[in-house]
This record gives sequence, C-alpha cells and structure tokens, in this order.
Amino acid sequence: FPLFKTTLSDGTTAIDESSAESDSFGAVPPAITFTPSGFSNNRPTVVPQSLIAGDVTDVDISFVTENPIPSDGMIIFEVPSTFTNVVASSVTIGSGIDGTFVVTQGGTASTFASTLKTAGGNWVVSLNRQNDGSTVPSGTTVSVVVSEVVIQQFEGPSGDFPLFKTTLADGTTAIDESSGETDAIGLVPASVTFTPSAFTYTEPTFVPHSLIAGAETQLRVTFTIQNPLRIDDKIIFEIPDTFSNVSATAVTPVSGVDGTFLVSQTGAKSVYDNTRKTSGGPWTVTIERAGDGTTVEEDVEVIIDLAHVYNQQFEGPSGTFPMFKTTLNDGTSAIDESSAEADALGTVPPSITWTPSGFSGVTPTAVPESLVAGDTSGLQLTFTVQNPLPPDCKIWIEVPNTYTDAAATAVRITSGIDGGFTVAQTGTSSVYDNTLKTSGGTWVVEITRDGSGTTVAIGTVVEIIVDDVTTMQFEGPSGVHPMIKTTLADGTSAIDESSSESDAIGTLPPSVTIVPATFLNFDARPDYLVAGLNSTFSFSVTLKNPIPVDAMLEFTLPSTFQLVDPSHIYTDMDGTFAFETVGSGPWVVKIRRNGDGTVMAAGDVLNFDMNRVVNKANIGQTGSYTFVTYLNDETTRIDVEDAPTIHIDKQIVNVGVAFGSTTVAVRDQVKRWYFHGYGLNSGDQIKWVTNGATEDHHCDGHGYSTSVGSDMSVSSVADNAVEFSVLFYESDSSADGPWKMCYKFFNETTPWKLYSGMTVEVREFYDVASAGFGAGNVAVAHEEKMLTLNGFGVADGDQVKWIDTDTQNCTSEGVSFVDYRDTEWHETAWPTVSPTAAPVPTPPTPSP
Repeated sequence: FPLFKTTLSDGTTAIDESSAESDSFGAVPPAITFTPSGFSNNRPTVVPQSLIAGDVTDVDISFVTENPIPSDGMIIFEVPSTFTNVVASSVTIGSGIDGTFVVTQGGTASTFASTLKTAGGNWVVSLNRQNDGSTVPSGTTVSVVVSEVVIQQFEGPSGDFPLFKTTLADGTTAIDESSGETDAIGLVPASVTFTPSAFTYTEPTFVPHSLIAGAETQLRVTFTIQNPLRIDDKIIFEIPDTFSNVSATAVTPVSGVDGTFLVSQTGAKSVYDNTRKTSGGPWTVTIERAGDGTTVEEDVEVIIDLAHVYNQQFEGPSGTFPMFKTTLNDGTSAIDESSAEADALGTVPPSITWTPSGFSGVTPTAVPESLVAGDTSGLQLTFTVQNPLPPDCKIWIEVPNTYTDAAATAVRITSGIDGGFTVAQTGTSSVYDNTLKTSGGTWVVEITRDGSGTTVAIGTVVEIIVDDVTTMQFEGPSGVHPMIKTTLADGTSAIDESSSESDAIGTLPPSVTIVPATFLNFDARPDYLVAGLNSTFSFSVTLKNPIPVDAMLEFTLPSTFQLVDPSHIYTDMDGTFAFETVGSGPWVVKIRRNGDGTVMAAGDVLNFDMNRVVNKANIGQTGSYTFVTYLNDETTRIDVEDAPTIHIDKQIVNVGVAFGSTTVAVRDQVKRWYFHGYGLNSGDQIKWVTNGATEDHHCDGHGYSTSVGSDMSVSSVADNAVEFSVLFYESDSSADGPWKMCYKFFNETTPWKLYSGMTVEVREFYDVASAGFGAGNVAVAHEEKMLTLNGFGVADGDQVKWIDTDTQNCTSEGVSFVDYRDTEWHETAWPTVSPTAAPVPTPPTPSP
C-alpha cells in the first residue's frame, strides 16, 4: 500500500508515516493477493446437449459473471476423461456475450481399439475473445455452445468438471474461478449423468426358430450395438411370462461376436397343471462374455441363439420384451439399453406372434359313424393334443357343404377328454326340393367345455362324436374338412389348428368316401317262374335317397335270362324317360329320366314292369339282381341294392304217349299223353296251336284240343309227370300243322308257354277211295281185295281192321285181323338235350 501515516489536524503534518517520501522511514503496508471471485456463488454448468452414451454432441455452457469479462478475456473449462473424446472447434453464442472466439484445446488425445476408447483426457478447452465484442458486465448470465464432444460409451456419471474460469487475456489471471485451486471459491460444474444409448438403426428383435405354440425352440436374438462391447461385458434381457418356460443354459453365437459365454437366468419357475402352464416368469437372462473373445465394434449387428425356450401354449402375441441392454461387467452400467427405465431411449424388442401348433403332426380325422349316403349319424373327431386343453376351451370343426346337413345337436365323448359340453352350430341352412338338398353349408360346429373337466394333457388322443350329421345323398368324396382347431375360451386364440389360414400348420382332416346307400326295399322277380317263358318282369324299390329329375336308373339281370329286350316299361315314376338294354351277360337296362318330372323323394316306392323278358331255359336259380340309381353323370351312385336269386321251378322236359308216336295223333281218337317235368300239377292244361306260332303269347289265341291234366304219375327223368287224355275232334292238321304244343302250368294267372319242339301231326282217314274190283264197301270172305284208302297222313305200313258194327271197339275180343302193339316213346332224360326239342318219331309198326 503506497502510503500509511498519522497527521495533525491539518492533514499534512505527519506524525508517523510509511511512504515513499524521503523523510519517511516506516515500512509501507505489504501487498496482499486477491483471489478469484466465484461466479456470484452460482455454479457454472457444462451440459452436453445429448447425454446418450457414445453420442457426438455439442456442450451447453452457462454461468453468471461476478466480475466483468473484458473484450479480450477468456473462458476456460476442463472436460473430465470420462468423456470418450473432445474435439472443440467452434463456439456459438447464446446470450450475455458478443464478439467472436478462437477455440483451443489441450489434453491427452484419445486412443481406440476396435472403436473402444482405451485412453485419453482430461481436456482443457479455452475460448479466446477476439477483442471485437464488448465487456461483459458483472451479474450477466452468459451462455454459449461449444462444439463438439463425444459422450462416454456407457451410462453413468461424468464426474465434476475439474475447472471452470474466466481470465484476462493472459489466460492465467483468473476473474471468476471454480476449480480445485485453494483460492478458488466457486463451485465446479456439476457432474452430468450419461444415459444408455439405444442400439443403432433398429430395435433389438427376438425371433424363435419356431413360432409354433408350445414348441421348444431356440430364441434368436438380433441387435446392432451403438457402443462397443468389451470382452467381459454382459448382454441382459427379459423374456415375458407369456412364454411357457425358459431354461437358459447355453447360447450359440451366430454372427458379430466371438468367444465363449456364461449364461444365467433368474425368474419365477413355471408351474404346470397336467402339462398346462398356470404360472411362471418373467425371466431375466444374463449372457456374460468370458473374456476370451474380441471387442465388438460399434454399429456391428450381433446375432446369438439362446437354447431351451418354450413358446406359449396357444397362438397370439408374446407382448414386448420388457428389457434389453448391454452392460459393463458390473451388470448395472448400461451401454446400450431398451427398457422402461426413464433414461432408456431405445425401443424395446417388439412382440412376436405365435402361431397355432398342428396336433403333434398327426392328421386329425373327421369320419361319420356311417359312411352311407344320406345317413344321419355321429361325426367322430379324432386328434392328438400338441398343447394342453384347458377345462373351458373350445373345439371347432367345419363341415363341408358336400354333407347334406350338420344339425350338431349333441356331443358324445369317446376318449381322452372329460367334463360337460355345450354345442352350437353356425352356417347356411340346407334347402330341399322334395327331400333333395339343393343348397346349404358349410357349417362350423363349436364345442365348448363347461369347465367341469380336467386339463387335457399334451399327447392325449381325443375322440369326440358330434351327433346329427347327415352325409351327402350320393356316393363320392366329402372333400377335406376346411377347419379343425382348439382354442382358448375366447374362441379366437387357437391352440392347435388345421385350416387354410396362413399360420395354421396342421394337416386338414382328409376327405372321407361316402358309399352309396342301400334301398329301403328292393324286390325283383319274373312275373312267372316258367323256364323259357317270354313274359313280363316286375321290380320295385323304396328310395333311401331322393333321385333328381335327370337321374339314371340301372337294373341288371343275370345272364341266365335268354333275352331282355323290353319294348315297354311301365312305372309310377313321373315324367318321361328313355331306356335301353346293354349287353347280354349280364343284361343291363338303363332308364334315363328326361328332366321333366319331379324329384322322387326319399321313402318313395317306385314300381316297374317290363315286357319281353325270356326266362332261363331250364329250372334253377336265376342269379341275383342289382338296381342302382345314379346322378346325371351316370357314374355317381345314389342308392344300390341286390335282390336275391329267384328259383325258376316250372318246366316240361320230356313227353310220352300211351301208344304210337309222340308226334302223331288221329282225329277223333283219344290218346293219352304223359308230360314229364317240374312244378307240374294235375290242373295243368295243354293245347296245340298252329305251326306258325313262334312266341309264347301266340298261345293266347285259338287252340286245338285244350285238355286239363287228370292224373299225376312218377317220372324217371323229372319230379313227376301229368297224364292228359287228348281228343282231336275239330279237324286234322293238314291245313296248318304240324301243330305246336302250348302248356299252362296250374295257376289262373300263369300264361301259356309255347314248346315249339313238341309238335303233333293229327292224321285222319277220310274214306275208301277205290277198290281193285267191285265196290269199296263190299268184300268176299276168304278172298283178297285191294282197297285204296284216302286221308291225311295215311302211308304205307298203316294197318286197318274191320269190327262188328255193334261193337264199336277196335280192341274187342275175337277181333284180331291186325295185332296192333303200341309203344310209348320217351325223350332222352333232361338236360342232355333241349327239353323243347321235337321228339324223334317212332317208325310205324309194320304190317303183320
């Protein structure tokens, strides 16, 4: 201090004095040292504009001057080495100060290995005013922005900024100062807290190798680091409790990272009810690098697979993964982080969507209890549970519209599941035309468990029958069932599913083959059971399924019939139709409806009668008959049935006579015929008709000598024989003979049967045409006389005799001019020759 003295009152006369005057010998008061002020007791702030780990950012600087800053003064601050790097290059004025600056920086430059900072800092940054601004007054709030700094590569505190001061132009004379120096009274800029970064480019993802519900799978973890990952850092993430279970024991690096890993897990263990998870999770998985790999550089995509993760047991979203971060080895200092924490700015890994499982890879089946067309029965569902079924789950089956109807009124349990059920059905109701379905379906049947049963465990084979399902009304494939699935009680979250949905992996229940139904009744038989008879044939059916207006009906007769060639078919089926006969072994009669009738309803009885059917030639079984109804395509069967064989039991196989030949008779002479055969009766009838008869119905006209049988006798060639006494009294057969025999078996409705091979020539003696001499009616005893006889059928070798006119009996005793011996003729035993072949005449008996 230059002067210190005491004086008199005049102020000049010194008493004691320390000064620079020559007469002053006292020592002047010594100098004192001023210390810097402290920014008016306000803490300066140095705050990066981004606090995110690893970010390159500008720094906001703010302080309040306690002493003015000259136009060439300086602002100096120190950045701690916790920062990754400082590259201060420019200043942007915010407020409270003007002019321009020159920025300089001192300190240890950062060094890096694989983008990871290994050394560097602290850094002292000086902002030099260039004397082109004004003095900053005391009490001014100054703010500037300095570019640029790189944030620490992980979360945590920066630590205080060690130095902040304003100085004169020399850079050493402090004006206001906050530092660690002893004379600095200001508060140093406070530490800032760095927050984790947020994984470069995109959020981390978790994708199970399999998204199938309930599957044990590897969980693929993919993320791109924003800050480098050290050789002993950790990867930590949380798996939500929607997963069934996590048993994290091993991890496999796929790309972006090397070395080995230590895997640990925390979280509530899963609890199960009969394989169904009831609680457990979430789980926090920690993957620690074991120090034997290399640093993972920033911006590298890392992919790893975590083993032994178990998907949710039904379809639906997993929900987001609540936390994913990389940390230092301490497990708490986050490097990059996506979580719900306030300082985590990364997007959490998104939800994944599980898809339904597929019934353990076993194809479900839906098979009607009856595969017969038009039958109403139960539809049996069989499937293997891949994920457990809760007591309140639902089972769904879609019935294709090929079925006639799916009323689905009740459910019956066969095996694998317990408790009660309710059943509902939605779909388009069937529409019918006279019992023929014309539209309707598909139908979705919903079976709901009522909660009273137990959980159905994984691997259980379940069999359920849905009542009142009606198969289609004709044969053919049902087509696959479009959907079968099990769901939670919400009816939408599928557990196992086979459907056309893109996420359904199960195989659809296969098509079943519906077989044609059996007619409710089918009768078929010849109207008459006479062998070889050309007559009518009748058949009738009771429909199980309706037949359309353009259907084809097919009736098959066995090849034992000699001819099937109807010219008329009579029926009570309405509308017009065409028919034809195809083949002969067997005979197939096709009846095609022309579309102008009505649908013949289920339960209708249709009767048919056709003519010109010739029975089998001999007695015996005809063989069975078949009747089929078809759709218009003539290949798809509706109903089908066989009618049993019919026994043809009536036939003439042989003929004999009491005398003479079977092919000769004499007018007005009674002759006994013996007809051998089967199904004969003493009430049978015979008659002879003109030689021009060729068909059985030709017997219906005029006949000669109709006779009724009299006696039955034993036959050596058939069942029995019938005896007929025949008298031809009308005429001989000269005009239209030889006559053919017609036989009518005893039955008032049985028609005549023509046996063309059994003929008779009816001969007649007319008169004595002439005599060798004399009259033709006079002879002389013991004198030969030549007579010429006139008649039909007379021939050399004929015999005559004369008897007493009173006797009237050619066989009277004592009259033996001619010894006549008759011989009965028999045909060869049936069936070595045709029973209708003409018998071989016996040669006339020669004259004695």
